[in-house]
Amino acid sequence: MARSLGDAIQALQKNEKDYAHWNLAFTVEQLEAAGFRIVEQMEEFPASRYYDTGAIVYYLKAIPWQVPDFTVERYLDALCDIQERIEADSHIDIPSHRFFIVAQN
Repeated sequence: MARSLGDAIQALQKNEKDYAHWNLAFTVEQLEAAGFRIVEQMEEFPASRYYDTGAIVYYLKAIPWQVPDFTVERYLDALCDIQERIEADSHIDIPSHRFFIVAQN
């Protein structure tokens, strides 16, 4: 089954809705409840910028847990859409969510 551009971008975001609760505030709360003292914390929402579709394919093949069902054939339509977008805009940005915590017990 072919995937759409939206499906591909959502997959690249690692099914964001499945992990919506997993953020800095939730994790700090969990660590503090377990008796840890938070020493440092930071949260960012960077975008990964891709200039060619081949880089996206390489990335997805290198880390198969990001999109477990990824194959070029299955996502060919989405990859073609991404390529068209890259050609039009010179790149595509895929948003992500990262946080960092230093905790002491």
